[in-house]
Amino acid sequence: SSSQSRQGLLVEVLGGLEALRVNGAFAFMKRKFIAESNVHTRATTRAKTNAQFNTNAIMVVQQVAQVVIIVYGFHLFVDQVITMGAIIAVVILSGRAMAPLATVAQTIGRANSAYVAFGNLKRFLTASRVATDSSAVIVSNPTEADVQLHNITTRLSDLGPPLFNGLNLSIKSKEKLAIVGMTGAGKTSLLKVILGLLTPETGSVSLCGADIRQYSRADLVRTVGTVFQDPWLFSGTLRDNVAMGQKDIGDDMVLRCLTAAGARFVTVGGEAGLDMHMEERGNNLSGGQKQAVMLARAMVFRPKVYLLDEPTSAMDRQMEDSVLDTLTTQLTDRTLVIVTHKPSLVAICDRVLVLSEGRIVGDRSVKAYFRAIQEAEKIHGKKR
Repeated sequence: SSSQSRQGLLVEVLGGLEALRVNGAFAFMKRKFIAESNVHTRATTRAKTNAQFNTNAIMVVQQVAQVVIIVYGFHLFVDQVITMGAIIAVVILSGRAMAPLATVAQTIGRANSAYVAFGNLKRFLTASRVATDSSAVIVSNPTEADVQLHNITTRLSDLGPPLFNGLNLSIKSKEKLAIVGMTGAGKTSLLKVILGLLTPETGSVSLCGADIRQYSRADLVRTVGTVFQDPWLFSGTLRDNVAMGQKDIGDDMVLRCLTAAGARFVTVGGEAGLDMHMEERGNNLSGGQKQAVMLARAMVFRPKVYLLDEPTSAMDRQMEDSVLDTLTTQLTDRTLVIVTHKPSLVAICDRVLVLSEGRIVGDRSVKAYFRAIQEAEKIHGKKR
């Protein structure tokens, strides 16, 4: 709706003030907001006009009906067919009979609101979700950490083309898989499909032997640790951003996870560092520090599966080396799926998956992948 579009634009502006400042785009966004406001104003005015027209039309019908009754009754009274009392009675009864018409305009408005609400509710009910009842989970403490995607077909928008069309993928337990590909190849979307954040039109996703839809939220969080490309932190303390309110997570565990994630800027301060104030979205931290906190959050439950989307893209070399050491020494018995463009992260994996426009165009060992890159570079060098 126009109201949702305008509110969404306002949220974007408030969240991207720094980007607007450095790019001098305030005038552009102002024009865009004015345009959205004009659309909203026209839609609101049109709705009010229609409602007022319906109300006036009903009032006119009521008044005309009474006038017709009185005029016709007057002629019958002159011809001595009916009495004056009969005319008065008919006028009163006609007014009561047509009284429900006065609520028709209001009923039409409510029906339109109900139709819009039904559409929103339908989209909400058909959206991807995981089970809320832990009793519905088949595997609550899995021993195997495999991931299976069978005949997955999904699209990012209802009118857009399929992003994945009949995709099949098998990831063994404790396997380390790197996913590479050009920008827009579908790497992040593939992680969202595995997590159940993108609902496939066809096919199924199996995680640790159970369908992803049969996991409760609590068990899914404890089974899969996720780091997305865009770190999202919340205002509060550093402890809150790692433990996320879980009472069974102590300070020692939080500190160990921060150390493993390379967040030495915090661990130097000990427990006092856990009370470090975090601004909205973690704006008082650098990009690499945000990623370290996100990685610590993913590790706090020691999950069986890790889905990491460019986990070290903003880190310096020292912090990245610390993360690589953690991935290669402390997570050897875990299943890792890493989306990356960095050779250093690819090198710690067992297998490389190459995506292009939602299709798997390469699936080989790490050695074979680097050998293919070297051969391609040699061919490219000879052409020069």
